[in-house]
Amino acid sequence: MSAEKNSGNTMGNLNDSVQLVHQKLLDLAIRGKLTEQYPEEKLSEEVLSLPEVEGPFEIPDNWKWMTLGSALNYGNVSNAESEDIPDNGWILELEDIEKNTGRILKREYKKPGMKLSTKRQFSKGMVLYSKLRPYLNKVVLADDDGYCTSEIVPINVKDAPVELDARFVVYWLRSPWFVAKTNSLSYGVKMPRLGTKDAKQLPIPVPPLAEQHRIVSVMTDADAMIRSQSSHQKVLQEKIETVQAKVLDLAIRGRLVEQRSEETLSEEVLSFPEVGGPFEIPANWKWVCLRNSVLQVTDGSHNPPKDKGEGIPLLSAANVINDSIDLTKIKRWVTEEEWHKENLKINIEVNDVLLTIVGTIGRSAIVKDIPRFMLQRSVCSLKPASFVLSKYLKVCLDSPFMQSWLNENSVGTAQKGIYLKTLKKLMLPIPPLAEQYRICEAIEALQDKCSKLTALLK
Repeated sequence: MSAEKNSGNTMGNLNDSVQLVHQKLLDLAIRGKLTEQYPEEKLSEEVLSLPEVEGPFEIPDNWKWMTLGSALNYGNVSNAESEDIPDNGWILELEDIEKNTGRILKREYKKPGMKLSTKRQFSKGMVLYSKLRPYLNKVVLADDDGYCTSEIVPINVKDAPVELDARFVVYWLRSPWFVAKTNSLSYGVKMPRLGTKDAKQLPIPVPPLAEQHRIVSVMTDADAMIRSQSSHQKVLQEKIETVQAKVLDLAIRGRLVEQRSEETLSEEVLSFPEVGGPFEIPANWKWVCLRNSVLQVTDGSHNPPKDKGEGIPLLSAANVINDSIDLTKIKRWVTEEEWHKENLKINIEVNDVLLTIVGTIGRSAIVKDIPRFMLQRSVCSLKPASFVLSKYLKVCLDSPFMQSWLNENSVGTAQKGIYLKTLKKLMLPIPPLAEQYRICEAIEALQDKCSKLTALLK
């Protein structure tokens, strides 16, 4: 029911599908099967005079296989020390490049007095190839002069022995065959990279220049269409999330469903002291602090047992995600005895609400099955009182106002967290139980419609 939770999977599926289409087009392009072939187009005498190598697949007769070393002078780089880099010089790091697309995500510039490690100098129009983790497929056509990490190899296509369109080179380096091949040649477990010697021996197909231009034109149009589609899908997804957030906000203010004055709060709720809240609510609602709205607020173990490799899963905040409890990615396990001992204290039951309170704060999930897991301190368990539905408590916690409150009341620098004594002060707008049911039903109906709309984006 959270307004922010479900976009990741949808956009991930969308991006995966878009990427598969793009990769198929690119694979056809580098094999000479995407654009019309003109046998009368020939390679230059200079290209024909250079050594030819055996290629990994068939290409048109008027193309030629060469190595990156002979066609591009791969590996000829110019280093720049910190003192050689001028203030306001563009500094490009690997994390600034989007994988698969080569889009620049951010631009950083050297500030006065900044000390930098040795960089590679590049000029506008050069191809920038990331040799680190080749599977990330980070290739850029530089649109300005700058300096990059030594994990990026600048390729000066203009000065290459063979007449090549730099954009065609970019597409070849991004192609499915090339990415797979470089990945197989990479060395190093944690930080695999492509060695210069191996890279120089890798093949590149060289079509006539006019054919290179046609391939680039078709692929550029395909890129633009894909970017446009992705942009439209993203805008629509953002609108869905905005609607979901607005609905949650209306729900906790008593503006989502019909108000029925004959519906009243329980005697228990009416017995609590009258307190003011942060915004106006209906006359038959009441502000109640979390301490009084739940039977128990308990966090997980502060000193969890060591991993046993099997047994009962020990959950952290990472396992409370997308409105569910994810038991597929467990990093630590405890024994049956350790679980029983901890469960005596926390006693998690069906319909309890789990809330993340350390690190990523504010994610929640309702316990739907008989629980056989233990919690770390990054997750707390809320056991709703009889006058609060678990689903309604989650609606409150997921609402934009409560999410802001949780974050504003968190403390810490490296890793933020919210203390239980602070959490217990959270004020909840409590409606009559019958209205809670109507609110939850209305939100579930809307969520169903949003889910169906979201499915259309896949």
